[in-house]
Amino acid sequence: LAIAPPAGAEFQVGSNLGNVIVSPDGTKVAFVAATPKATTLWVRSLAVDDGRSISGTEGASYPFWSPDGKRLGFFANAKLRTVDIAGGLPEAIADAPAGRGGSWTGDGSILFTPTGGATVLKVAATGGAVTPLTKLDTTRGENAHYWPVVLPGGSHFLYFARSTRVENSG
Repeated sequence: LAIAPPAGAEFQVGSNLGNVIVSPDGTKVAFVAATPKATTLWVRSLAVDDGRSISGTEGASYPFWSPDGKRLGFFANAKLRTVDIAGGLPEAIADAPAGRGGSWTGDGSILFTPTGGATVLKVAATGGAVTPLTKLDTTRGENAHYWPVVLPGGSHFLYFARSTRVENSG
């Protein structure tokens, strides 16, 4: 399977934008793409050759799926946001000046890193209080925890620990 960007658009991928991500049921992909008008989130069914832009997602980065594949989480305009892919405007969930990855849990929470040099936080997918989940280990030279990924079953997650000492990053 080859996935081309939408007509007149270019994929926007990389360490500050995210990647093409497959929906939990394996039938769709979501990605960030730029047109001459805007950089937005797009969703494409794997059964067709073109995608559609999701309204209100200008400046989006690091998209991630809800467990049921009906919503996307992403970062834009200094906030963690979610949007229903069937329609409607995005909702701001929490402050995230420069988000560095998120992952949706099966119990309706979102794990995310709000900015470079931060740790992994948890918030309800509907918004509310934000709880820290990780703490930097300064004895190992850690200076950031990025890109949380909730594992199947939802009770554990992985994240990348960045350290000033290369042997402690991973």
